[in-house]
Amino acid sequence: MGIINKIFNKSEKEMKEEEVVCHLEDDQILKERNGIKYHPDNKQYSGRIYKNYSDGSLTYTGSYKDGKRDGKWTWYHENGMIKIEGKFKDGMNKVGIWTSYYENGQIREEVNYTGAMNKDGIWTSYYENGQIREEANYKDGEEYGERTFYNKDGTQMKIIDDEKITYYHSIIKLLKERGEKMATSDIDAFLKSQDIDGIKEQCELMYHNGDINRTSNYRYFILSEEKKKKKVKPVEEEKSKEVDVEKELEKLKALLDKALITQEQYDAKSNKLLGLD
Repeated sequence: MGIINKIFNKSEKEMKEEEVVCHLEDDQILKERNGIKYHPDNKQYSGRIYKNYSDGSLTYTGSYKDGKRDGKWTWYHENGMIKIEGKFKDGMNKVGIWTSYYENGQIREEVNYTGAMNKDGIWTSYYENGQIREEANYKDGEEYGERTFYNKDGTQMKIIDDEKITYYHSIIKLLKERGEKMATSDIDAFLKSQDIDGIKEQCELMYHNGDINRTSNYRYFILSEEKKKKKVKPVEEEKSKEVDVEKELEKLKALLDKALITQEQYDAKSNKLLGLD
């Protein structure tokens, strides 16, 4: 009676009252033929079942109706925590919310089924710390739209050229805070990632995507707003110089038209102003 109490969480009195209508069998004694489970008496089995690990702890519990899986099924980790739980209908058709768990009891994945193994709605997976890891949308078993990825700290993961940039937010924050050019080895050390190859690859993707800057000797940095303004200033000065060149050319043309300079002098000065000499 102990194993029955553990599965159904019922008192001895309640179990005695239901013992007549509630069948419970070790799944290993049932025989399967053409996908149908039979009791040793050759009848299609209807009722609850269980299976144990070698140490006697539960592997799973479930139920059959006319030899087919039907109703709630639960699988367990060896430490006794629930591993997976969900419902079947008329065989292997998953229905409703199915949830899987880590050994610490934290949810690992969660998704809704509409039967015939068709996912429908939002599929969500989680990190062991409880933060969302990934989300996808399904309709009638087909995935649609873009998947969304997250880092362990809850920030949304950046995707560049189909590559997951797991350190994106950490690198951006570090470079902004330090305000200096940093080698990937230094970035790796500050982030304590112990993944220098991953840091190198992601820094390069971020550089080519325009998220961070890089020196010729592969030191990465982010320009402050003040430095960005200084960087833009020479360009503006250059434009003003170009306007001055145009004015000088107009003056030379006027002098040529008035025959105050020769064609040769005009050509020489024009070439010099345009940088063609």
